[in-house]
Amino acid sequence: MATNDNYKTLLNTASFLSDKVSIGIANSTAFNGQISQNSNSTEQHKVILQDIKDAIETKNKEFLDRSTDIKKNGVPKTTTLQDWSLTILYSGLGIFSFLFLFYIFLPANNVSNAFFKAVVYLVLLSIFFICIIFVIQRYG
Repeated sequence: MATNDNYKTLLNTASFLSDKVSIGIANSTAFNGQISQNSNSTEQHKVILQDIKDAIETKNKEFLDRSTDIKKNGVPKTTTLQDWSLTILYSGLGIFSFLFLFYIFLPANNVSNAFFKAVVYLVLLSIFFICIIFVIQRYG
């Protein structure tokens, strides 16, 4: 009788262990897929990281080359048409602004009213100036 109970316990244990092995295989299959996906992701990130490192190295080398060149030869004295046109544009804008402010304050009987107009003009001029800078950065 004791051996019959031992056989039942042994069969129950074997069945239990078989179920556990089946569950383990199912879980390991899911985890293996996750591991391979993470491995692929890691490889992709390593490639991106290497590209970033290469770009940083290139920028640093260019910076050092240009710094060395400037130390040896000085700052290049070349000016372009864009440099001249920007100089003319901003010089003209500065002269116009000075003359306009002079026009505001010259006939002013009420200084606070003239000051308010001048502040409004300078704010509008600043907005215009920033817009010109953005256009130059975008299309220049």
